[in-house]
Amino acid sequence: MQTTTTLLTRRQVAETLAVSIRTVDELIHTGDLPVVRLGGKSVRFRPAAIQLFIEASESRRNPRTARRRVIKNTANTGGLQ
Repeated sequence: MQTTTTLLTRRQVAETLAVSIRTVDELIHTGDLPVVRLGGKSVRFRPAAIQLFIEASESRRNPRTARRRVIKNTANTGGLQ
């Protein structure tokens, strides 16, 4: 049985990170925030990926390294924790 995960919008991620939507867009563009593409320009975010991004940022790791860790961990958990 598969569990449904609520995905976050750009606005929700911006609020969570206390940054602007433009900053979220820049993090997407640089590949630092993994996204779920829904078609066109629509994107959503897995809450687990955002949490891992925050944790990686707290530990002052290189954002590119953090991205690889986020992708690896969300792939292993299916985005669920």
